[in-house]
Amino acid sequence: MVGNTDFEEEGLGGPGDVEGPDPGRQVDPGDCAREPIHIPGSIQPHGVLLSLKEPELTIVQASASTAALLEIHPGALLGKPASRLLDRASIRRIHVAVEGRLLRGRNPLPVSAAGVRFDGILHRSDGLLVLELEPRDVEEGYYDLLDRTFAIVDRLRSSSTTAELCQQAAEEIGQLTGFDRTMIYRFHEDGHGEVIAESRAPEMEPYLHLHYPASDIPEQARRLYVVNRTRQIVDIAYTPAAILPPDNPLTGRPLDLSSSALRSVSPAHIEYLRNMGARASMSISLLRGDALWGLVACHHRQPRRVSFRRRMACELLGQVLAWSIDAMEQRGSAEARLRAGAVCARLLEQIAAERDIAAGLSARSATILDLVDAGGAAIRQDGRWTRLGQTPGAADLDELARWLEERDAGAAYATSSLAKERPALERLKDVACGVLAVQFPGASCSLIAWFRPEFERCVLWGGDPGAGPSARHGGGQLHPRTSFAAWRQLVRLEAQPWKPWEIAAAEDLRGAIVGTVLSRAAELERLNRELREAVRMRDDFMSMASHELRTPIFTLALQIEGVSRAASARRDAFTPERIQARADVARRQVKRLEQLVGVLLDFSRINAGRLSLDLEEVSLPKLLGDVVARFNDELKAAGCRLSLRVEQDIVGRWDPMRLDQVITNLLSNAIKYGAGEPIEIEASRHGASARVAVIDRGIGIDASAHGRIFERFERAVSSGHYSGLGLGLWIVRQIVERLGGRVTVSSAPGQGSTFTVELPLAGPGPSEQAPPEAAAAPGSRSDGGAR
Repeated sequence: MVGNTDFEEEGLGGPGDVEGPDPGRQVDPGDCAREPIHIPGSIQPHGVLLSLKEPELTIVQASASTAALLEIHPGALLGKPASRLLDRASIRRIHVAVEGRLLRGRNPLPVSAAGVRFDGILHRSDGLLVLELEPRDVEEGYYDLLDRTFAIVDRLRSSSTTAELCQQAAEEIGQLTGFDRTMIYRFHEDGHGEVIAESRAPEMEPYLHLHYPASDIPEQARRLYVVNRTRQIVDIAYTPAAILPPDNPLTGRPLDLSSSALRSVSPAHIEYLRNMGARASMSISLLRGDALWGLVACHHRQPRRVSFRRRMACELLGQVLAWSIDAMEQRGSAEARLRAGAVCARLLEQIAAERDIAAGLSARSATILDLVDAGGAAIRQDGRWTRLGQTPGAADLDELARWLEERDAGAAYATSSLAKERPALERLKDVACGVLAVQFPGASCSLIAWFRPEFERCVLWGGDPGAGPSARHGGGQLHPRTSFAAWRQLVRLEAQPWKPWEIAAAEDLRGAIVGTVLSRAAELERLNRELREAVRMRDDFMSMASHELRTPIFTLALQIEGVSRAASARRDAFTPERIQARADVARRQVKRLEQLVGVLLDFSRINAGRLSLDLEEVSLPKLLGDVVARFNDELKAAGCRLSLRVEQDIVGRWDPMRLDQVITNLLSNAIKYGAGEPIEIEASRHGASARVAVIDRGIGIDASAHGRIFERFERAVSSGHYSGLGLGLWIVRQIVERLGGRVTVSSAPGQGSTFTVELPLAGPGPSEQAPPEAAAAPGSRSDGGAR
């Protein structure tokens, strides 16, 4: 017998048949996906929830746990000001947090309610300010925890592979939180999950490498993991504390607890944990961009509560883990594609020397088998086949070619199971279970194909992957399974899947050959130039990213070292002002790291042609006002004033998030290079377009740099004086052009700069909404550069 794990936030049980005295009926998986887990109407009773109406902070909802934790009936609090319950210092801290508009960054707030000390956690839900109170662990040293967290980060950075990194993270987070079992759980492309690393108590059964079906974690639970990145269940034996009244008085609907730290848990999930012998659990989301890549899942055999600060440390470690995994995988893919590019260049040289495509791809030192990992390959030219390695016979290759022509496979066709897509060709599974092919309709060389044999393997599931949750006793409540027996599945008629870079390499070769047929010499020179440019860009990119990421990490390390020395020298050095000052520095550096990672992700999306737009009606005055409001603190810190002159009623069809990103980037540059002088933002309508100008009176840009400041990795000023990756304005130009507009600059040294964005009110046309091919081409140039 092998145990199973439950990773969904409101899990509906893992796969497998429900066993026991009354098995009942099988439930449609849609029942699981429709469970309203974000509005349970109750919380876990180890804390208190209060819904406050702003600005007077009137209590309009309270959890029943106030009776046990505060010795006050919740009904006695409704309609009363929060000041009747919280002391003056607590109310002041709440006002400061609300006015700063950074609720998450202010958590946890020291709060005293009815004379009891708590950690206060703020968030907003449907127009209400929600204050959650958790017992405060006064014995936990903030700086000891910070020091320990960054020591873990440093150890994680020493890992050289994804497997080593995940195992290290499981062990470190397990030690930090004290859970009996800590697992790293990864989602595969088809949605199912696998435990890829595990740290556990010796007497517990291993779950490592067990697989779980996608239905284990319903879609609404996955969305909550993106919204709320840490989640704990202190004790499954709890009695839920109801929220009174259950409905939000502003909406008339149950209070949305998506962002709640105390949100109650699905009864099916409680039953599931009980069946597997767990009393407490915690999860940490692992996000790559906006997508849920996986989870850190922790289980304990006894009740266990982790403080909010320690959960935030775990969230930081989860982000570092996700970023590190992403960097490792992207680096591996980039290096593989660079190697494939070098092989492609050699193949083109051979084609040019042989004056024959099939001979150039097969008869010299490099062959198409060097381009991707395959057991065999075949080239069809003038109706004849040239074969390398293990391939089907000529007659079977002819049948495969006819089928590919009939289905119009496009630039590249890739499958890991030809037998499933073309059952008549199952007989080829020993040599051609997996196929990667590119076609050249109408050309003498009409097809190039690579083949992989069948790869039989055994996948170990934590239960039958074809089963699901059930409803018993004729009721509507879902019940999870009680059996956790291992389910071994023999996977047949599948080859090792083709990696994205391999498909891209095949497409690159096809494009290169098409160009060779048209102009051999010109194409060869272009590819060599692109390869050199790609290598240069990679080196520049890695150098800049390494330098820029090292600076905030070094600053964080200095803050921690300073605190450590102060602690060992004099305890009275820990005044609130000094603590806050160092915390502010650390918070700014973490924000800087987030910004740098955001730039790197945008660069990757644009370069790969995956930057999508979500168009909607956008009020330009409101968007500009929101951006400026976010910069209040930064403007004060820079000592400069900002004036906003906007014509009203300017509404266009744009992507609000991307347009916000453009204005934010330009305003950040204006503050950064504005030398503390006043900044202006002007917005007006010009016919069928809107025009936004960001004006500073700072150091300015020499005319000689105007032609390159919108290029990637280019700067108009020395990196020794100003930090940055040299990607900001390149990303701005890419987004603006995708929105159908253009961005220009007018500047002179010592006279400041004016960046002007002009966008059509009707939004971009269809061709502009499609990912730009030029953005993905290495070595492509533009008319500008980036500061």
